[in-house]
Amino acid sequence: MILSSRVSRGSSTVEWLKANFDGRDLRDTVYITANPQLERNRSTWDINLHEIITVWLDEGWDDQIGTVRAETMTDAAIETAGQFPNKRLVVHYIQPHYR
Repeated sequence: MILSSRVSRGSSTVEWLKANFDGRDLRDTVYITANPQLERNRSTWDINLHEIITVWLDEGWDDQIGTVRAETMTDAAIETAGQFPNKRLVVHYIQPHYR
């Protein structure tokens, strides 16, 4: 795998999601997220992903630290990769974050 740098399409999550997901055919992609912004804005965007894994909603939120732990996201990403071996993954961590 060759890595390269890219300029982000947004400076906030909402801006980034709209620029990268809205109106695109991403049926080959699974989005694993610790961030609620896609769900909060989904009705205003045309989102076409294979699957959305809402770790923040599916028991991943840690009330003690006010976010989804990085370890929880990594575990979810590994599990999802096993479930969908032929799909691309976007893993949206949310650390560091203040309550």
